[in-house]
Amino acid sequence: MLGIIAVIFLLSAIAVAADASHIGAHKGLITGLGNMAPSGWFFAVLLLWIIALPLYLTERPRIRAATRVPR
Repeated sequence: MLGIIAVIFLLSAIAVAADASHIGAHKGLITGLGNMAPSGWFFAVLLLWIIALPLYLTERPRIRAATRVPR
């Protein structure tokens, strides 16, 4: 059972880091607790899954809005 949970944490962390990289997240992009690079998101989700995963899901729209280049 513990192995399954560890795999879920690891896969979630990889998915968050890949998504953050894909949308162009980087340190200094936004202010506040969500101001992390993809590697920061990876370790945050891996170590503090119950806090960091919902935080990423709520900060994701702000990160996407900050990375959009105006036309």
